[in-house]
Amino acid sequence: MKNTALYRSLENKINTYNSQNNNILSGILDPIKKDVFIRQLIDSIRRVKYVETVSSRTISPERANPHSDLFDPIKGACYLFQQGNFDEANWLIFLSSHFGIDPINGWKITKNLYGKLGEDGNNRWSWREVTSNPSTFFNWLDINSLQVKGDAKFGNHRRYQSISATSNAGTGATISSYINLVGNSHSSFFSNIIQDSPSPKVLFNRLYRIYKENIKGFSRLGTFDFLCMLGKSGILNIEPDIPYLKGSSGPLTGTQMLYDLNRQQADASTLESYLVNLGEHLQLSFGMQVLEDALCNWQKKPSQYIYFNG
Repeated sequence: MKNTALYRSLENKINTYNSQNNNILSGILDPIKKDVFIRQLIDSIRRVKYVETVSSRTISPERANPHSDLFDPIKGACYLFQQGNFDEANWLIFLSSHFGIDPINGWKITKNLYGKLGEDGNNRWSWREVTSNPSTFFNWLDINSLQVKGDAKFGNHRRYQSISATSNAGTGATISSYINLVGNSHSSFFSNIIQDSPSPKVLFNRLYRIYKENIKGFSRLGTFDFLCMLGKSGILNIEPDIPYLKGSSGPLTGTQMLYDLNRQQADASTLESYLVNLGEHLQLSFGMQVLEDALCNWQKKPSQYIYFNG
């Protein structure tokens, strides 16, 4: 690991940054902690690069087919976007962001819901189908919610979500709030937001505030992950402007540890400004998500490298 070009590049940039800024990254002056932090950065960079690479390749249509063993909602969304199906690409990213990926069962919940549990031939709960017949969809979900979830779990970052069609904190409420916000057409929805041609970072911030306020159950993390995936996949030309630490737990703790500061010494806004400055120095694609993800993982075991999937 230490002999890779990426590791050496990050190490040199961090050393230079600390040297120029009076060892501001005092939480990684310990060589072991710095080593673990750099390795977590590399893992986060690779996760971003994976999606960016997938979106640029030719993708099998089976990736978007919930009745196929090859189904993958991220790759499927990229395929649909390549085919010009903007609504369905957004819808698949939304569903996969809501359910997350189960470390054991993968995308099973997304597959079950999107594919109608395989009960209706090759049909699926497409964006058009759901928005055209919302009452039919929600009735179906109410009847089949336990089967949709089965023995699978929501992803690690979604473990407190409910599959319920009727609970105010369940899947039904989340999907209903998303439909109410977007309407029938994602293109029309976005056109009202980007009339002034904002930069990718300004647009991310604008959408973050709108989605976080209006989509039930997404809060900070769900909104951040959802928008980052839309940006990495190329479906929207957006990139996070800040790491959105307010309301977070792991990323905020990790940032405090990186700068060796407590809540009284620096609030979330101050720490965000520090990470923006560090990100500009590191010059990473989707630098704010890379740092947010790496810091969240690093703070769990700052002196021991562990690979975290997701």
